[in-house]
Amino acid sequence: MELLNKVQEYLEVQQEKLQGELAAKYALPQDEADELRIAVTRYLDKTYGPAIDLARYICGRKGTVVLFIGREGCEICHDSQFGLDRFISEHGDVELVKVSYSDPAGLLYHLIHGDEGGLLPLIAMIRTGHLNMTFTGVRLLPEVYEKYYSSLSPVRCEGDMCVL
Repeated sequence: MELLNKVQEYLEVQQEKLQGELAAKYALPQDEADELRIAVTRYLDKTYGPAIDLARYICGRKGTVVLFIGREGCEICHDSQFGLDRFISEHGDVELVKVSYSDPAGLLYHLIHGDEGGLLPLIAMIRTGHLNMTFTGVRLLPEVYEKYYSSLSPVRCEGDMCVL
């Protein structure tokens, strides 16, 4: 699935959910509920703006990106570093984007994984905007990264355009 499509779908669901909850709570007539849409959109833009910007950055990269969203004190996050570091060291063409869940951009976790229960870290492999691998709450061995990486089609870039 395309990362930016996933982000957009999540935001649309949140927009409808929040707007509906607020309209019901305050028994707003339709014309005021429509005005509420603007306020909810601003709220979502402010809340998720850094995460959306990070998603756009990742999608703009020409090669493969491994996204790691974790946090300090997370044992699985810490243990996952070994496999990730080893994989990255063997693949100089792969860009690592590491974000703390507590940073505003860390909300990208929810844009990718949704609101259903999940654990840290979130580890995703993304090439030219396409989510090729997503895991949450597990320690990945280098072989897992390798499996997904080797299944990707090669990217050919000419100037600022890349094709599979």
